[in-house]
Amino acid sequence: MRLKHIIPLLALAAGLTLASCEKKKAPEISNQTARELSPTVILVEADITGQDLSEFGVCLSTSLQEPTKGNGQISEGSLDGDHFQARIFVMEPGKTCYLRVFATNDQGTTYSPTMKLTISYLDVNAGDNGYPSIGQ
Repeated sequence: MRLKHIIPLLALAAGLTLASCEKKKAPEISNQTARELSPTVILVEADITGQDLSEFGVCLSTSLQEPTKGNGQISEGSLDGDHFQARIFVMEPGKTCYLRVFATNDQGTTYSPTMKLTISYLDVNAGDNGYPSIGQ
């Protein structure tokens, strides 16, 4: 008689254990933005959610519209909770940059949609200096 009651309880316990195990997912990226902070600095921000991230950052290219870790310049950033932020230094003002935030865990690498940004600091005369002089 006791065995009749134990078997259903064991089956119920096993089912609850399996139901409570969540399958780990690849990272998710949302709310990505890119904006110019200065003539040669871009601020990239995004929300990254995912477990056990092994790598995150920004892929950057001036020629490829969908840069990846394998074919673009990579800039690392910082992650505070789910909020990612990176400052990217661009040495060629006037060029169009294609940027994608990425995040990796053992389930794979996720990329944000491509962001296109053109650095505006192009029309500068040789005698112009957009920065204050030191010691004045």
